[in-house]
Amino acid sequence: RLHHGRGGDREDERMRTVAEARILARLSHPNIVQVHEIVETADQILLVMEFVDGVTLRAWAALPRGWREVLGVFIQAGRGLAAAHAFSIVHRDFKPDNVMLGADGRVRILDFGLALLRSHGRQAPAGTPAFMAPEQLLGRDCDARSDQFSYCLALYTCLFGQAPFARDDLAGLLAGVDDPPRPPPPAPGV
Repeated sequence: RLHHGRGGDREDERMRTVAEARILARLSHPNIVQVHEIVETADQILLVMEFVDGVTLRAWAALPRGWREVLGVFIQAGRGLAAAHAFSIVHRDFKPDNVMLGADGRVRILDFGLALLRSHGRQAPAGTPAFMAPEQLLGRDCDARSDQFSYCLALYTCLFGQAPFARDDLAGLLAGVDDPPRPPPPAPGV
């Protein structure tokens, strides 16, 4: 479900959201959840997507995994993210909860509800603070590099079982936006 909410003229916003949803629907990649249909209502745009029988990467990574297994899953997710970027789609909320590993072994990125086709000027921070790039935390323009930063945070989290930054709330992350990551915990072979 996509909500209109970036400000400006409501009809203009609706048209832009529908255009973005149609581009997402045309994006066919094995590592991105497939959009089958776009349904418009008076105040929402609903995307009918494929059903993925599986678990989120957060749930999957909660069990002990070797680094090679984690990396293999993230390579698939990276291919999906690269495909979105090739269409100029910036996800803006890449995190382990927005990636599923299907029972078929295939990874799919989902929840493009915050995605942007391109930068639309200064944005309010939107997404999950613990996985936001610094420019996104600060409400600045986001692009593919912002998603890549989020991807690296998600990979680190799945490899080490903790976030690279000690703070994970918006206020704490904003206060420490220039802080270096904490040292990773001991992890054999990583």
